[in-house]
Amino acid sequence: MSELDGGAAFPVVHPDGKGVQYYGMSLRDYFAAKALPVAWKAFEDGYFDSGEDSINADVAACAYQMADAMLQERAK
Repeated sequence: MSELDGGAAFPVVHPDGKGVQYYGMSLRDYFAAKALPVAWKAFEDGYFDSGEDSINADVAACAYQMADAMLQERAK
């Protein structure tokens, strides 16, 4: 995990209280997962034009763009 991906979405404190162990997805992945339905709906409703036969890659890219914007806003 790094600051670029927002760190862990669900950090777990080590039982001895001396450190944090990270398990699971990054905060960036969590934000993208939450944005995915909105991105899908935007493409489905024609707000964006997909140049691909399948819009899956475009929808995923859009969700991560939203996640990156959320991380930038969070850092302010």
